[in-house]
Amino acid sequence: MQVNHSMRLSQKPLQPWVILTACGEGESAHCTCMAGVADKCAHVAALLYKIDTAVRLRGNVTPTDVEVYWVMPSNITKVQGVPSHTIDFTTSSAQKKALDRSVCGDTSTAPKIRTRSGGTCLPQKTLADLKPLTEL
Repeated sequence: MQVNHSMRLSQKPLQPWVILTACGEGESAHCTCMAGVADKCAHVAALLYKIDTAVRLRGNVTPTDVEVYWVMPSNITKVQGVPSHTIDFTTSSAQKKALDRSVCGDTSTAPKIRTRSGGTCLPQKTLADLKPLTEL
């Protein structure tokens, strides 16, 4: 079994190989990389790992071999896909704060500036708010 790995697209692909006995013992191994001259490189190790995994999984079904198998909630019959820009990713706590502000009569439409994570928001200053500073 050979696996082609390449360091760069312009270089010739590496060719690690191994010879195993019928019971899985290693007889010989080699790779065309610089470290492969000593017959001990990560490419040979990766090839042996791949072979070991393939033998262990032989005949088994893995989660990626079958279509989605999780259970849908009973109240949902079909999930419709939507464009991501239409999804509201606002957290439930932020939605509650916005609802509380609207219920309490906070009608300020000025955008809020977050002062620190988890902190309170301050209304953004406008040019009219800065006018007293410019009049000397």
